[in-house]
Amino acid sequence: MLFTINEYLVSAFSLLLHAFALLNLLNCDFISFILLLAASFYATQSVDKFLNIKKSERWYEKYFNNLADWIRLVSLFFVFTSVYKNKLTPIHGLILGIVLIGANIRYTSTVSIEKREGIKLDHGVELWTKLFDGISDTNLEKIKKISYPFKERLVAAYILLL
Repeated sequence: MLFTINEYLVSAFSLLLHAFALLNLLNCDFISFILLLAASFYATQSVDKFLNIKKSERWYEKYFNNLADWIRLVSLFFVFTSVYKNKLTPIHGLILGIVLIGANIRYTSTVSIEKREGIKLDHGVELWTKLFDGISDTNLEKIKKISYPFKERLVAAYILLL
């Protein structure tokens, strides 16, 4: 193989797909937008499952991976709300808020369980899990089970349905 595929390259590729998806949304090509957004979203997940990629070891690559996730989320929000500002209602905002809070609870409970099992987390994620330090293991498992509808893959589908 000419070069090693690592997590950093996959995040960069996913960010590039996301940028092209947003350009298609701005040009009112909704089908291409959906296809490119789905490809961008599932790129990192499918590569992790099907390829043996090298995890990022350098601190700046790890932060780039996390930053890329935030860039995708925030840019999608701003472009989508600017394109459809006349069609969005407060109910849409309320539903989006509930979905994002549910996703945050699901994520925090999942990584809190991983932290308790001894899995090493990034520094920022480890600080975030301190919110759930006072919750017992059984309650964390219950929270994770109850928040199943807010898995990362389903949240993207909810946002597209909105």
